Amino acid sequence: MSIHPLCAIIYTGQIRTLRTTLPYLPPGDVFAVIQKEEGWEEIDALLRNHPSFVKVLWFSANDARWLELRETLLYRMQRDHQLEDRWVHYLRTSGSMVEYYQAYLASLLLDEYEATHECVYSFVLRLRTDTILKDAIDWTAEWSPNEFPELQANTFRIQERSRYANLNMETSQPNRSSPKGPHESLIALRKNVIYFCPREVFRTICLLGLNYGRIKTEDPYWWNAECQLENICRHHGFGYYSSCTLLEDKSLYEYNPCHYFEADGTLKRGPDAEFSFFIKRF
Repeated sequence: MSIHPLCAIIYTGQIRTLRTTLPYLPPGDVFAVIQKEEGWEEIDALLRNHPSFVKVLWFSANDARWLELRETLLYRMQRDHQLEDRWVHYLRTSGSMVEYYQAYLASLLLDEYEATHECVYSFVLRLRTDTILKDAIDWTAEWSPNEFPELQANTFRIQERSRYANLNMETSQPNRSSPKGPHESLIALRKNVIYFCPREVFRTICLLGLNYGRIKTEDPYWWNAECQLENICRHHGFGYYSSCTLLEDKSLYEYNPCHYFEADGTLKRGPDAEFSFFIKRF
């Protein structure tokens, strides 16, 4: 079994701004599961002619298997964890659960490709179709095994992040006396918007698509998409490191293209461009 030199990109989401985010796709082999919407045929042709796309699966939000699984998981959250009706409704109508199911389906495409070509990827990057990743990820960066401080954990593969003055960080360790190194950890940008991890870690993380909501913690929002990713990492003994800048966070709720693009339409890259990624809302 050979080691594939590129990372595998799990690419999920909706069409929305995909046409305008696609030019910024980072290097890697893409395994895509995208929600089928009006105009999907044109996008399908675009992706299949793109050199980075290895496999593309179009997903229907009304897929019978998905709907059955979703209702089963919601029932279990109510039965086992007394999840309130309002949050059940939220999960049923939002993208929280389906994003992990799409990632699971993409993982099956990845499994099939690796088996057919007798290779394995070292790293997996999960990327949303509406995000632009500005800063490069260095998959060759080496880590000193002697220590794993939080700042280095969040920045050693994306060196640009080490200069961002307003980088807010979150760490979750299953055992803080034995912090997990990069080969046993998931690194996230803004909790779950973008995340990457070793291939072996992703084999477990992708199962969240089938087991959403089974792990409950004391956090009152244990059921949401952000907490579920952290919870599965803690449950299986993986380190979880998340960081976010103010401009990254603003792209979720107060998107203003002037924060991320110059007047001529190019990405901002100067000292004031304190973001590695943003969600492109339009």
